[in-house]
Amino acid sequence: TTARDAPTRVRAASASSTRTGAERVARATRATSAIERGEPSRMTAGALWEAFVLMRSSMQSLRGGTEAPPRRHVGVRRSAGIYGGFTRDDRLAASRRFAHTADMTDPSSGSAATAGTSSQPAKPGADVSPDTPVRRLIVLVVSIALAAIAFRAVQPFMGSSRGVVGPQVADAERPLLAGLAIVAAFGIASAIAALVGRLVNAVVGVFVLGCGVGYLAMRAGSSADFAFGTSSPLAGGIELLAWAALAAAGSHLIFKVGGPLPDFPVTTEDEIDSPLGRSARMSWVAALAGLAVAWLAAATATKGQALGAATLAGFATGAFGRMVAPRTPPVYLAVAPIAAFAVVFLFLGITGAGDDLATKFVDGGYPRFLRMMPVDIVAGALCGTALGFGFMRSFAAPATDSR
Repeated sequence: TTARDAPTRVRAASASSTRTGAERVARATRATSAIERGEPSRMTAGALWEAFVLMRSSMQSLRGGTEAPPRRHVGVRRSAGIYGGFTRDDRLAASRRFAHTADMTDPSSGSAATAGTSSQPAKPGADVSPDTPVRRLIVLVVSIALAAIAFRAVQPFMGSSRGVVGPQVADAERPLLAGLAIVAAFGIASAIAALVGRLVNAVVGVFVLGCGVGYLAMRAGSSADFAFGTSSPLAGGIELLAWAALAAAGSHLIFKVGGPLPDFPVTTEDEIDSPLGRSARMSWVAALAGLAVAWLAAATATKGQALGAATLAGFATGAFGRMVAPRTPPVYLAVAPIAAFAVVFLFLGITGAGDDLATKFVDGGYPRFLRMMPVDIVAGALCGTALGFGFMRSFAAPATDSR
């Protein structure tokens, strides 16, 4: 009889063990789920430890193993008695750990394989963005050097009768060749800047183009050579209009190749998206602020101060232009200060205020705006506008894509 009843007793004991393990799992799951939902709980650290022991023993029972005797964690119990249990954040953290263990025991969820793969450490360099600061720096340095080399070739064609590089094209001994050389160099530098706009962004490309022109500006004559030379403010105004056309073409190419700026989503509104729309035209008015800043900054006739004043004028134009039109791409914003200075030069030339410049240069009556030569103005407008526009990005509200 004892031999016949043995299989029955084994099956009954197995069923009882399975039922007990399932009940323990259910109690532990209800407790941890309540904690995970953020419900008030009176579970102390000791209770949490008991839940963990029940979970472990239940896992062993369901897998057909032997149940290890529960061990008391004295340190946790003492801390629970002193501080009155865990904080809510600690309970949530513990519940997430227990829930993760419970998910791994569920064969139907398939989360065991997921947990195994997600715990693998990330490989070094597996998620490295190609647009790193080192890459940007290398692109910037190389492109500026290439743009400067392009304008370095213009220098022999700009020689004037005074033995220096002419401050204006009209001061060159062969103005036509000098003008053609400038157009060719500007086209090469624009292509380089367009590639930079593709690799980095279009505003950086405009800055690179301005640096190329800046090399020629630093080699060209100053306002002293202009005052004692053979040119005039009227010729300077005409030259600035030609420079404005070149800057517009170069900037258009840079933004065409470089594409839209990353922080300027398309709004599908022509008045905002169009580079010639109402918002863009309103931003061009910022060139008036650039004129005021340049007049204040051009205190002396030195070449460095002339370049600095022109750059500050461009910076003010870019900064105020972005404030006026924060969602409009600045395709032709750098052209605005060049055109504004062209109007000033033409006004001084037509009204006669720019006559007898040599005498005015000596007695201190030299006009401040004429302390900046056309090439200085173009270099400062391109570089300064890019700097000012980028500077205001820190104060602009993050744009959202409305598409």
